[in-house]
Amino acid sequence: MRPLALLAAVLLALPTQADEADVHFRAGIALRQQGKDDAAIIELEAATRERPRHAMAWNALGLLYKKRGEMDRAITALENAAKLAPNEPTVQSNLGMVYFHAGREDEAIRALEAASQKEAADPVVHANLGVLLRRKGDLDNAILHLQIATIRRPTDAESLNNLGVALAQAGRDDDAVKALASALALSPKTADYHFNLATVYRKKRMTREAIAANQAAVQLDPSLAAAWYDLGTLQRSNRDQPAAAEAFARYLALTHGKDLAADQRLKEEIEALGGTIKTKPANLKKDAKKDTK
Repeated sequence: MRPLALLAAVLLALPTQADEADVHFRAGIALRQQGKDDAAIIELEAATRERPRHAMAWNALGLLYKKRGEMDRAITALENAAKLAPNEPTVQSNLGMVYFHAGREDEAIRALEAASQKEAADPVVHANLGVLLRRKGDLDNAILHLQIATIRRPTDAESLNNLGVALAQAGRDDDAVKALASALALSPKTADYHFNLATVYRKKRMTREAIAANQAAVQLDPSLAAAWYDLGTLQRSNRDQPAAAEAFARYLALTHGKDLAADQRLKEEIEALGGTIKTKPANLKKDAKKDTK
């Protein structure tokens, strides 16, 4: 009887299939946290082989595939995770953002909308959905989701900035100024926020305020070409020809060669304003930074 008892003890000690999957899953997560992505993928793939319905293993795999730029595999993994965990907003949100990075914006919006309907949805879900809806021109719903994001996370400067941009596009300029001012109060050294505020001030014909906001933007980021151009336009309308010529010259130094016809027109404008043409200043970055609008 003792051999049988020993055999029983050995059998009880053997891990079940579910235990094996969790062992691989926990190992994969630990390796990912250590920055060992390739080893983490091996463990997580083993977890999904042991338990094909392991939603969180598929979710983690999808994020790692995305990090490696393997978008098709990332989408497949996260689609598996979303089917297995339809009520988990984090999974739906991850799927939405992978769709977005793969250029599949309509599917991204649907996945983020599904995630946003869950009570436990992270404010980031609403923030990302708001940005995508704004890009698609659905300003009312974009504003709604961005407002939810900022209410739930009032210290999120980026969401406040994006809310301001959406409000401005919807023609709600006074509300846009408030949102952008709030973003700047939280992050006063972000050049793009100053530029976005300058754009709204210009719409409101608040020239002095628009000039000041653009000056703050280019002081923080001298490579922000759009702000230099906007500043030149504002200074020209303000009859400050030397300042306008200087701003246009800075813009031309950053964008020279991208559109030769536009370059020539701007050179003529600078000369008409009494300015001189400059090559790219050594203290400026080579490429213009894209504005956030």
